[in-house]
Amino acid sequence: MELDIRELEEILSGIMQPNGKRPWQLTPIAINKLLAKLKGACRNVIERLNFFKFNNTPDSGAVSSAKKFQICLTVLIDRVSENEEMYLQQIKSIAEKKRLSIFFKAIQSELFLVFQYFKQRLFSYFDLDASLPIVIAVKHEVEIVDEINIIRNKLIAIALDPHLIEIIISPFEKIIKKSKLSYRAIYFLQSIKEGIDDSTNTTDVLQALLKLNFNSQRFFNYYIEKIKPVNETEMPVAELIVYYTYELKLINQVAMNKNSGLHSDTLSLRDQLVSWLAEEIYFLEKKLSLLPGGINTKVLNTEPSDKVLTNLSVSNLSLALKLLLDTGIIRHKNVTELIRNVSRTFRTEKSETISEDSLRNKAYSYEKRSVKEMKDVMIQLMNKLRTYD
Repeated sequence: MELDIRELEEILSGIMQPNGKRPWQLTPIAINKLLAKLKGACRNVIERLNFFKFNNTPDSGAVSSAKKFQICLTVLIDRVSENEEMYLQQIKSIAEKKRLSIFFKAIQSELFLVFQYFKQRLFSYFDLDASLPIVIAVKHEVEIVDEINIIRNKLIAIALDPHLIEIIISPFEKIIKKSKLSYRAIYFLQSIKEGIDDSTNTTDVLQALLKLNFNSQRFFNYYIEKIKPVNETEMPVAELIVYYTYELKLINQVAMNKNSGLHSDTLSLRDQLVSWLAEEIYFLEKKLSLLPGGINTKVLNTEPSDKVLTNLSVSNLSLALKLLLDTGIIRHKNVTELIRNVSRTFRTEKSETISEDSLRNKAYSYEKRSVKEMKDVMIQLMNKLRTYD
């Protein structure tokens, strides 16, 4: 079922300028008739929302329809606010201004009911990153400023690094300054306030923000500097490997809120940290193997006796792995570890041993020939899939 609010748009157009008249020129009876008509249209929309097909994993068609509905409804609410402001400037009578404001508040009230019902009923489809209707945003901006001050005072009270405080607060101050408030910002700021409530030191705050997925680039850089040992340049390579491996273990064990996040279009903070640590460990292991008397990492990574044979070349295998990762079919926090496991457990018709470095490099720098060959493989898979119908 398609979500449609054209009926609402038509009715609102008639209400804004009924029969060429100004709203304040209407009689109370005429106003009540218009509002009753709007109320009926809003009830019809809510009724359609009740029958809107949805599930726990929204399909792209439903998401597109719901997103369009949300945008259109937001535009309608903003249009009401803009018209109210425009009309109020055209009249001088206090009594008429008061009557006009009551009239427009009644319109907004009906539209708010639809907006709130949509958000509650179809929350899995609700775009948390979309801008709020202006009148709702203005109300929440005051609350956000209060929340920011509460969080800042809490962090100052536990003597947190001023630089870290600024990193935490600045994204929300920028949102307020640019007037681009979203529900994601509102919910996430509230989560931070609750998450740091019991924090007494920097470690507590870092853990809280990691669990909440505070995935800003600045916080990621700050966290990395905190992870690095103070005497890193003086530590033996073997000790650094143990140190970073332990840090990797700790971060992997953090129960992160998957539905939370400062930025929806950015990798989670944990995935970023895991990737950085894995790359650092990989580099250190290579460095250790090259040092005089260093440990041969190939001996440590014992290969299985019975490898999986594939008719793909190493180049095509690496491209297939990249494709599965980029499309989200395979989700693995530690890509370096995944590449290592594939190189250890697969063999090709031409190579019994696949170099981890080769698989890794070809995944990042794939050849045009491999793309063409993998397209042929995909066609073979599709043709085979059709035989399963």
